[in-house]
Amino acid sequence: MRVSNHRGRARQRGFVLIGTALCMLFLLGVIGIGFDIGRMYIAHNESQVFTDAAALTAAQQLNGTHSGIGRARAAALAVPMKWNL
Repeated sequence: MRVSNHRGRARQRGFVLIGTALCMLFLLGVIGIGFDIGRMYIAHNESQVFTDAAALTAAQQLNGTHSGIGRARAAALAVPMKWNL
């Protein structure tokens, strides 16, 4: 009877090891997804800020003529790209 009790404990210890390994794998996956989603929001915000700055700079150069459109394009291209977009 003691032999079967020893086997039961050994099987439980093996199950705990497997369960812990699977939980760690799951937690690392969730942390990785959270990091990627956070970076996605940061990149979206940075690109929106750059787009807004370029649009406002270009809009200031518009005066209703063809030369104004050219100046607006040049001004939008001259906006510094701080975030390497």
